[in-house]
Amino acid sequence: MHKSGLHYFGDWHTHPQSVPTPSGTDLSSMADLFSRSKHELIAFLMVIVGTEGFPDGLHVSVHEANAWSKLPSELAQ
Repeated sequence: MHKSGLHYFGDWHTHPQSVPTPSGTDLSSMADLFSRSKHELIAFLMVIVGTEGFPDGLHVSVHEANAWSKLPSELAQ
């Protein structure tokens, strides 16, 4: 799809947790996607929506092939 001008830059989904955290599957999937995708980005974005209200119920992180970092909630506002 990249050749068609479409660019994947991340993923979002929900978790049945009040304060969501990425699962092992989430982390390995994002690392794999970052490594195998054709892109010119420094990282991909992952958003997980939990059952708690904002900001505690929102997890936002950036992912590279071998590392990831959670963004502070004030940056997600």
